[in-house]
Amino acid sequence: MLLQHKCDWTFYNYIDNDEWNILQKIIKKRKLTNYKLLCQSNRLYIIADNEIWIITGWFHHGIADLEKEEILERNQKERALLLANRDFSWKYPINYSRFEELCADLLEQLYPTSRVRLAGNANNADGGRDVLVYNSDDTLYICQCKAYNKSVGKGDVKDIRDTIEFHGATGFFLMVSSTVTNPLIKHLELLRQKYKIEWWTEREIFKLLRRYPLLAESYKDILDIH
Repeated sequence: MLLQHKCDWTFYNYIDNDEWNILQKIIKKRKLTNYKLLCQSNRLYIIADNEIWIITGWFHHGIADLEKEEILERNQKERALLLANRDFSWKYPINYSRFEELCADLLEQLYPTSRVRLAGNANNADGGRDVLVYNSDDTLYICQCKAYNKSVGKGDVKDIRDTIEFHGATGFFLMVSSTVTNPLIKHLELLRQKYKIEWWTEREIFKLLRRYPLLAESYKDILDIH
């Protein structure tokens, strides 16, 4: 990886292992000691005292970005394997704002093409919405988050149908840190006949966190990892 500065912008130019080996062979064979490397216009320049070597190739910051993504993805899979059998528990009382942020981050992982936004301060009235998911097809999902140390019932959730209709949404997500009661489940299943309805309990949230271990580690202020 070479670093090139231009007009106050930073460009990363990537050199793969094969090209790097060629570069080292040239330096060793020509016994170059005083030289500079320049990566520009998909060419790598070795500038020595009395000669210039030009190596053509695909030296572009986009390749570096792809390589970075592959490394991060591989690291995430490795860490996920390490956390596959890990257990989580909440640190009560759970900070409501942090729980909403955690839910929003999980939604971003599951819906990478959507825009996920927090509706506002957790202590303010939000009209039955805590997180908003703007989908690429211009649909909207309303999300409510409940950081309770008890089972969440129908009376704990603002009227879902009215909330959906008022905001012109097509879906509703409910995320709770505990469990939901059977009457609430029946109500959610009934609403599924018309809307996209989903709910996550503690079990589903912890299962997702095992898939995204880096995310889990960033919420150690509300999570214990065993």
